[in-house]
Amino acid sequence: MNYDPFGIKNIKSLLNDHGLYLSKNRGQNYLINRQSAEKIVNILPDLQDNDAYFEVGTGLGALTVLLIEKGKTLSLEIDQGVYKLVSERLTHPNLTLIHGDFLKWDEYPVNTKDSKEKKYYFISNLPYSISGEAIKAFIENDIFHTGVLMLQKEFADRMESPASSPNYGPLSVITQNFLHIEKLFSVGRGNFFPEPKVDSLVIKITKKESPFKQKDFALFIKTCFHAKRKTLANNLASSPWADSIITKDPICSQRPDAISPTEWARLYEEIAK
Repeated sequence: MNYDPFGIKNIKSLLNDHGLYLSKNRGQNYLINRQSAEKIVNILPDLQDNDAYFEVGTGLGALTVLLIEKGKTLSLEIDQGVYKLVSERLTHPNLTLIHGDFLKWDEYPVNTKDSKEKKYYFISNLPYSISGEAIKAFIENDIFHTGVLMLQKEFADRMESPASSPNYGPLSVITQNFLHIEKLFSVGRGNFFPEPKVDSLVIKITKKESPFKQKDFALFIKTCFHAKRKTLANNLASSPWADSIITKDPICSQRPDAISPTEWARLYEEIAK
């Protein structure tokens, strides 16, 4: 395989040959350092017979070219021009390249006896604009259990922010209730083209067992954080939970950003009974 998506010179040549321009709106900052890519891919476990790697955002294939050497890989790319470029330049028996939007993607195996044993290992260099929704989709889909993500450092820090800290919010509550989060290593902004304004952080996420669905819990949390500076009681006053049992709880006199992820789970379990 002679396809090389690393280095600024190679990337500029690939883009110019196909008349492509990068989109700031889609956060198209491509990894150019092969050593960083290898470090990320090596975190993933080896595949068993029925497993596959599921990459969100093929980009120019910095992670893809390494993933396919490890095993079967499904790689999803939303940009039609980039998808066409990679599909023409990179072919491999282990690669299934897909043009589509992960946030709308639903073509997963049907839940049969055989497909339940299939595991998709999630991997992505997520752009900031879709990071939150992509992580929620990861939580929501039973076919995913483990993921390795490269995120803007600021976003990764928000995932683990404690109550009462400046960055604490609905994302912190959701991720800390549904995921084990392991911060692994930083990737400096100089490893990307075009160079972003911030550094990135690689994390590993693994799902926690939960008695309730992320989608329902997220709706509740979003409502409760509607006005961050108001008390929980005020935020619930015009909500579907205005007359629920939790409105009698003393914790409702607090602001939502003062309530810990564990307490949020307790409150939601009360109304879900």
